[in-house]
Amino acid sequence: MKTFRIIRFVFFMILFFACTMESPYIDGIEEKIAEDKRDSSDEQELSYRDDVTLFITQAGAGSISLEWYPSYDDDYEGIVLSWSPEDDTTLLLPKGEYITYSINGLTNSTRYTVKAVAHYTTGEVSEGVEVSITLPSASTDITSILYPLDLYNVRNNLSAYYVMVNDLDLSDYTSGNGWEPLGTDPASAGTPFSGIFDGNGHTVANLFIDTADSNYYGLFGYCSGSISYLKLSMVDVTSSGWSAALAGVVDSSGSVHHCHSSGTVSGQMSAGGLISSYSGSTLEYCSSSVSVAGDSAGGGIGGLVGTLNSSAYYCYASGQISGTTFIGGLAGVGNGTYIYNCYATGYITGTDNIGGILGSGTNGQVDASYAAVEINSTGSVVGGILGADSSFLVGSSYYDDDILSVSSNSYGFARSTTEMKSESTYDAAWDFDNIWAIDSTDVINEGYPYLINWPSQ
Repeated sequence: MKTFRIIRFVFFMILFFACTMESPYIDGIEEKIAEDKRDSSDEQELSYRDDVTLFITQAGAGSISLEWYPSYDDDYEGIVLSWSPEDDTTLLLPKGEYITYSINGLTNSTRYTVKAVAHYTTGEVSEGVEVSITLPSASTDITSILYPLDLYNVRNNLSAYYVMVNDLDLSDYTSGNGWEPLGTDPASAGTPFSGIFDGNGHTVANLFIDTADSNYYGLFGYCSGSISYLKLSMVDVTSSGWSAALAGVVDSSGSVHHCHSSGTVSGQMSAGGLISSYSGSTLEYCSSSVSVAGDSAGGGIGGLVGTLNSSAYYCYASGQISGTTFIGGLAGVGNGTYIYNCYATGYITGTDNIGGILGSGTNGQVDASYAAVEINSTGSVVGGILGADSSFLVGSSYYDDDILSVSSNSYGFARSTTEMKSESTYDAAWDFDNIWAIDSTDVINEGYPYLINWPSQ
């Protein structure tokens, strides 16, 4: 027993001295633990505090006036405000001293993005909230769209300047015939939307319309104004008239750019994934992934636009399209149309006058564009790029002949699927430095060319 006690004593003494001796590992253990904690912290998802609600009250003549609803947490201390472009100052606006602020010395016709980050006495911050606007030349009152009811009330002043500051869900407007479009046909004693609507990069979800009326249907009915930077998702629009996700008709006084739609659309007079009939200024940076169906009694059926009476740059459509005649992957009918750097993918079912880009074209041109559209048709007027034509030109444009499934006319260059996915296929009119790119892994756009450098706002 005594011998055992001695051995145990010696063992613990050796262990004690070993643990107190200097060694590189022991000396660095605290730093190692701290490093491990930092590594673990880096892997954790950042946790942000509540944002303020930021909106623009007035803009133009070199100035933007802002207002915000602050956080009501006790430790909220204010916001840090910044803007771009031309921002050389970051401002700390303390709680209690500011709920409004004006940025001056700005350049008219420039698109500005203003960002507010809430700060807290704990050292925590919010993720930040942004609002963007293209600065008007004259000082203009701005109405902010925060809630679905604000959007509905646009009909009470169809000539104002609106900016969305939140994503919106229109699920509460699905009873009966659903949403009542903003703006009506002036030819029927109606009042079109003639103002400016800036979606600010936000999304309107769950637009629902179901009516037997033969009028103009979409989020907007009849538009003579400007709509931009707006996304529509999960739309469901059905009518006996001109149907689309964004607008039934945009006339020659209107404009649309930087808009996108997804969902389903059906119309009996004309139907488009984004717009049913478009006659405004050049349609730019717009896209649609809507499934479109209908008849063409009053126009065409198109993945992006039913009837295009204007030009389209940097646009695309992808989806399933079905109907009778005058059907196009991008637009059903084109009159005086110039289509440049655009594309269409998807599937078309119809009888005749069908094209991968345009179902029928008159007095226009398609340049530097392509179609990868499978067409199922019983007719004879079918083309990889263009169906029927009258004084219409097609240059430097290509279509996937492997998936076309029908005989084609001579418009455009027929290429295999493999060739369509190779940059070397395309001629000098195609700019693969600034406009187009191809993903060799087939992940982006299934390997077909896609448009790059789209402005995000």
